[in-house]
Amino acid sequence: MTLGEKIRTLRMKKGWNQTQLGSKINVTKASISGYENNTRNPDKETLVKLAHLFEVSTDYLLGNEAKYQIPFTKKQEIVALRVDRNINEDKLRSILDFIDYMNQK
Repeated sequence: MTLGEKIRTLRMKKGWNQTQLGSKINVTKASISGYENNTRNPDKETLVKLAHLFEVSTDYLLGNEAKYQIPFTKKQEIVALRVDRNINEDKLRSILDFIDYMNQK
């Protein structure tokens, strides 16, 4: 999957149109269209903004890893480590999903 295809797929999963995504990262709809059609590449700063916004790594966007990993904040890691010092990424994700669920109640 190309960078443009990944951006389009991630944008659509969020339910955003190109204008909405562009406003979130301070670029035009035309820029987003260019990224998605692989006729234009985001600069480094924009690539980082996209990765953060979509909660994926820049490596995932650039095709350097097969699946995306959700970056965790330090606070999230601290909470998870208090539960289990030998935690793996799947357990960490489950704990954080539960915390998110509880916060929405």
